[in-house]
Amino acid sequence: MNSLRLLRRTFFAAFLSIAIFASLLPTTLKSSDDFMSDFSDSGAGYLSILYDSTNGLPTSDANIVIQTSDGFIWIGNYSGLIRYDGNTFYRYPASSGISSVVSFYEDSQKRLW
Repeated sequence: MNSLRLLRRTFFAAFLSIAIFASLLPTTLKSSDDFMSDFSDSGAGYLSILYDSTNGLPTSDANIVIQTSDGFIWIGNYSGLIRYDGNTFYRYPASSGISSVVSFYEDSQKRLW
């Protein structure tokens, strides 16, 4: 059972890191020379951050991750719901009535289900 939990945590940490990194990528492809000049000329670049329970993420496991049209990243797991605004993780308390999240859906009216 512990190995399954460790595997799930590792997968989630990798997924979240890739998702955050991918959201920072430019929408147009560049050659490798152009890409490297971005780093050397302007000092601008991309940074990948791995979030886990040691640096802000309240838990290291997740069932589902979604980014809604308003820019929030929502993380659902068996212990509840977490919202990330780009700076802070907020865990909704169990007293809010959300005790376990296994899927998300954002409808056409931008409501999260």
